[in-house]
Amino acid sequence: MVDIPVYNSSVPGSNDRSRALWQLLYATALTPILLLTEPSREIASIEATVAAVGLGLIVGAVVSLTLSGAQLGPQDDALATVVGIATVGGVTVLLWLLLPRDHISTFLHFAIAFLWGTALASAARHVVWPSLSSSESTE
Repeated sequence: MVDIPVYNSSVPGSNDRSRALWQLLYATALTPILLLTEPSREIASIEATVAAVGLGLIVGAVVSLTLSGAQLGPQDDALATVVGIATVGGVTVLLWLLLPRDHISTFLHFAIAFLWGTALASAARHVVWPSLSSSESTE
């Protein structure tokens, strides 16, 4: 029998820090992809776009801070994939029916802002705040 060494990180919260940095990477990589679509470059109205971006940042930050420790998904990866695809499909059809064609771009702006809101809040909580508090405790 072969023993496989298990490396236990001595840094508390390193998994959260890694997840926060991955979220920043995803936000950075997905933003240009989401902005490539034609509807994202159209602005229905300045007021609706500003409201969507502001609401997206706030909701993203709140969701990131409140659900960071929650285990919401099922433990089975196949079930999680099916539920995720069904949820995305259901939300897409619902938005397609509810939103007028002119405001599809507003939803894309909300989605980009939500993505950045979750990434920035997670990075602030798990990367910036611990490094600031550790530097204050050493002084």
